[in-house]
Amino acid sequence: MSSASFYGSAKNYLVKEELESLGRIVNAWLDLPRIGPGAIFLP
Repeated sequence: MSSASFYGSAKNYLVKEELESLGRIVNAWLDLPRIGPGAIFLP
């Protein structure tokens, strides 16, 4: 595997991880009114 394709794969993986993390944060904020202040501290 060339270093360029490895870098591309790693970058795509990291972007996917970041999007999933962002999705969890957004979901936590959307649930805020229902859960209460404790949701602020969710990872």
